[in-house]
Amino acid sequence: MQLTFISLTPDEIRRIFREEFKRAGCRQPTTADQPKYIPIPEAAQRHGVSKSYLYRLSSDRTISTRRVGKSIQFDAQELEDHFNKTAKRSQAAIDADLKANGVFPTLKGKRHV
Repeated sequence: MQLTFISLTPDEIRRIFREEFKRAGCRQPTTADQPKYIPIPEAAQRHGVSKSYLYRLSSDRTISTRRVGKSIQFDAQELEDHFNKTAKRSQAAIDADLKANGVFPTLKGKRHV
């Protein structure tokens, strides 16, 4: 019995796996399929909120979280969606949307468009 050993570099192994996935018709796993989680200090800095506010979002189960060891991490996309949803729009932006839809608002006779 004769054994043959082949030494492949990591790049060659990746290429072989990609070719096999394509041949089998399988979708290749990507990192975009998996949600990105960020720790609380990074989330607080990114969105300009306090850590205690983020802990409250976590305890109220407003945003999806996961625990890694003793730290809590937030789903980055869900956190971004939450802050976009709760953002207050300026009156100019609201008026622009209304005008685009053909509605011309007046506020107690003070504003005529």
